Amino acid sequence: MKARSFKLNKLVRDKIVESTEGQGGTVNYKTLQGEALTKALVTKLIEESKELQGSDLSAGEIADLKEIIEQIAKNLKIADEELTQVQAEKRQKNGGFTKGHFIETLILPAGNQWAKYYAADPKRFPEIKT
Repeated sequence: MKARSFKLNKLVRDKIVESTEGQGGTVNYKTLQGEALTKALVTKLIEESKELQGSDLSAGEIADLKEIIEQIAKNLKIADEELTQVQAEKRQKNGGFTKGHFIETLILPAGNQWAKYYAADPKRFPEIKT
């Protein structure tokens, strides 16, 4: 049987290379560290988030996201306690996501800091001209 070759260009879990080689595959890979690893983890977080969007919302999919977030925090030397504290502070200041508020549109005064923030990214936040 002819072998098939695929270009992945993606970060994978630690045991995937070993597993693939154990199945008779050949893997060309590099080991990322530091900032390159952190950037790859952020890319992986986005990839996994998109997968979650089209999935059955299982514990396994959510566990993948948590694993990546924890590794990003570790790479940035953010302790679990600090992350928990900042999370609590943000929840205290701005709330959590329990109410399910979903803003469709909003109107802000022109000089408002958030108006400036949204206007700076028109692709994500298109301005409605009235």
